[in-house]
Amino acid sequence: MVNDFESLFNINLSTYTYIGRTTRCVCLRIPEHHPAWLNEWQTKSIHSVILSHLVDTEDKIDAKKAFKVIYCIPTNLNFILRIRLLLIAEAVGIYIKKPNICVQKKLVQTLSLP
Repeated sequence: MVNDFESLFNINLSTYTYIGRTTRCVCLRIPEHHPAWLNEWQTKSIHSVILSHLVDTEDKIDAKKAFKVIYCIPTNLNFILRIRLLLIAEAVGIYIKKPNICVQKKLVQTLSLP
């Protein structure tokens, strides 16, 4: 499991993909999108698009295999610069991979990179 902070991650579900960013440890984000109670068929509130998809489709995933860090921001940079790079990396990742669960993250304006 990757413990890097400020990273971009990819989640592969059976027919869907998701790209997200985090400034926290990825190992802390996984239980938010794939909590233990999901496999026990309990009823709880849903606060994640990924979790909502898993409940709706009854998909079963191995969280350790489905979550993959695709980019880590260098830790020797200024905090504000790291956050800006993370936002840019997420936008580029979504633009290139076009994940189907990131509907709320569709780009309104075309990216113009230098």
